[in-house]
Amino acid sequence: HWAMGTVYYQGYLDYDRALKELTIAQQINPNDSAIPLLIGSVKRRQGKFEEAATIMERAVSLDPNNAYNSFTLGATYALLRKYPEAQKHIDRALLLAPTGLWYARKARFALLQGEIEMARAALNEAAAKSVTSPFDFYYGGMLELFAHDYKAAMSRLSSDPSDAYDYQWFLVPKAPVSYTHLRAHETVLD
Repeated sequence: HWAMGTVYYQGYLDYDRALKELTIAQQINPNDSAIPLLIGSVKRRQGKFEEAATIMERAVSLDPNNAYNSFTLGATYALLRKYPEAQKHIDRALLLAPTGLWYARKARFALLQGEIEMARAALNEAAAKSVTSPFDFYYGGMLELFAHDYKAAMSRLSSDPSDAYDYQWFLVPKAPVSYTHLRAHETVLD
């Protein structure tokens, strides 16, 4: 039932059928943290963010040492703009299993709050631990843009060999831009 719920959720985007299968799975195995985490993920896709966070809290309580559960809950709180709660769970995930992608996301969430130095600290900590992510250049460039250091932004972005930043939530082609082009948009970025 968990597998079928996953197929309906990720394969067919049929959230109602996914939830029916996952409800059965939860009745069979109420202490499996993967089930409420997936139910919360489906609810999040349905735009039911508060409900998703409540359900994901159960997943974290069932398996408090599962870094993925903590990170997913933190990301859900970030979507709700509940940044202190998000930070707590993301920091817990990083304590349990530091990965470059999670540090990059921590930087992103810091930028959403306007916390440039917090974002910089997250990326620096990842570099110090030698954990990298394909988004280090992107979020590093974004934090320099937010700090109005366009030369540093160009340096970060131009040193990345990628042609585009492609992820679940965005696709940003890496078009040739210049410092002058960025500087011309300074008033827009302010």
